[in-house]
Amino acid sequence: MQAIDKVRDEMAKTRDPKITFLGEGVTALLGIHPEYSGNIATEGKTLSGCLEVIRRGARGGVSDPIMSTKAICEYYGIKAGDVKRLAAEVNMAMLGADVPQTPADVGAAGSGRATGAREQKQPEPVKHEEFDLDAMLGGL
Repeated sequence: MQAIDKVRDEMAKTRDPKITFLGEGVTALLGIHPEYSGNIATEGKTLSGCLEVIRRGARGGVSDPIMSTKAICEYYGIKAGDVKRLAAEVNMAMLGADVPQTPADVGAAGSGRATGAREQKQPEPVKHEEFDLDAMLGGL
């Protein structure tokens, strides 16, 4: 089974919005870095198991995107290198924004000033009417 199918199947079987949100993040990760599909498809690795790793690493019950991305990489055995950049890429992909391909692009997108990189348009806010993200992430 392909990694993305595995993630989507688990998302479809759960009623836990945290697992669904995590699945969206892992799906975004696979969209940016398909080379990680073998890691995600590993037998016995699940979104619920990954969520437990995130919960254990959460400080005071709260996990930020960098901590969560680091936990995802740890759980699935992904050697990502720059976890901060990977977290930013996943967040941008989840918002529907173009994901920068070079460090200069990341600087231009994050600083709001031109650095010789391609211009990044600001994404429209995404409305998740069925998810209360603050409540979901605050409870980790």
